[in-house]
Amino acid sequence: GEIAGYGSTCEAYHRVRLEECGEEPARAISLALEQAGVSTEAVGYLNYHGTGTELNDRIVEQRRIERREEPLEQLLGHHDAARTRLITALDGLSSPSSPHAVALMIQLAVGDFYRVEYEAMRDWGERALAAARELSNPPLTAASTAVLAVAAAFLGAVPDAKSRSSEASALVNTLPDDELGLRLDALANLATAELYLHRYEHAGAHAQRGLAIARATGQGDMSPILVPVLSHVLHTTGRIAESAALLDGAVEAARLSGNAQALGWNLLSRPTRTGGRRPGNGARRRPGERRHYPGPGRQPGLHLRERRPCKRALRER
Repeated sequence: GEIAGYGSTCEAYHRVRLEECGEEPARAISLALEQAGVSTEAVGYLNYHGTGTELNDRIVEQRRIERREEPLEQLLGHHDAARTRLITALDGLSSPSSPHAVALMIQLAVGDFYRVEYEAMRDWGERALAAARELSNPPLTAASTAVLAVAAAFLGAVPDAKSRSSEASALVNTLPDDELGLRLDALANLATAELYLHRYEHAGAHAQRGLAIARATGQGDMSPILVPVLSHVLHTTGRIAESAALLDGAVEAARLSGNAQALGWNLLSRPTRTGGRRPGNGARRRPGERRHYPGPGRQPGLHLRERRPCKRALRER
């Protein structure tokens, strides 16, 4: 076989042990993916070599759960399965207030967003934020605050949503890209909250920064969130052609990478950005896209008008 990418980091934590948060192994993986020019969705097999110990295997497995499998299950609508895996992983940690525990709480909060349980989302976010502050970990603090901003916005608690949004914005604006790349969900959730709060200038700036970091680090799993947010901001602020071009490019990128979730969301967003005009070539329905749909039913939280683009995306898979 061919070695397509390589990543190496040094955490200087211990002579023979890994730090349980797993940040450095995760960064090494991101560097390797970036050099190879592939996304996490393109990886079909992961060999847990590392130090060859039970500790290494547990840390790498936990990072895999946190960074890849559960977000994917949530995008596929397997919310209960994702929640079960995350709670099992959280219960198995030696410290309930470790950096990895905070990361799992954040992902549980995101899972409750997809489950349309916004109060539970807020509860997990508050637990994550308390632990992140105790750890004095700025990226995790920013990510926890951003997920709380989304929860407050969807609960209709506008003053709290604005306060959380401003706090998260101040935090992410002080973080360099290499640190923020480890918690790119901070930008994605912050931009989402700002969009719903009609803070379009801030939402656009944070979504653009998030997309730039995602492309530089091979984190294509953030695109289904960041691209629709940015396209909505562009359209709402009168930059309709830019919005349409962004979605056309995202549609083609999703088709090339086989990312049905990104394709579905971008096809869903595309007609609303054209003012009823015919979409560009990149967003047009392809032959055979109206054939029999064998996939799962509509996901919780999707309106009836949203079903056709999502079904079309899954047929392309």
